[in-house]
Amino acid sequence: MIFAPWLILFVVGVVLAFVELMEPVIIIIFFGVGSWVVAGVLAIYPITLSQQVLLFIVASILSIVFLRRWFMKIFKGMSSDKNETDYDDFPRGEKVEVVQAIHPHLTGRMLF
Repeated sequence: MIFAPWLILFVVGVVLAFVELMEPVIIIIFFGVGSWVVAGVLAIYPITLSQQVLLFIVASILSIVFLRRWFMKIFKGMSSDKNETDYDDFPRGEKVEVVQAIHPHLTGRMLF
């Protein structure tokens, strides 16, 4: 059974999108976007393999440049309970040394 090249590239894009779910970085999805762009063009118009590779590279780079910041805002990850003050990994009652001053809305450093 022979599959159409556009269908193969579309499935590759889906696989890359699922791989992105397993990794903490937001970069692999853009190669999936490049794959989907090539699949879309191939579904409409037949292009050569070298044109496919060039289009994949250009589409992936452009999607990284223009969409990464937007994706990072969407998938930045938030806590469901912002008022939680009980942290399991922070030892209670222990003394720490403040290395860098801690201010509201800014990070500081402590030595434990």
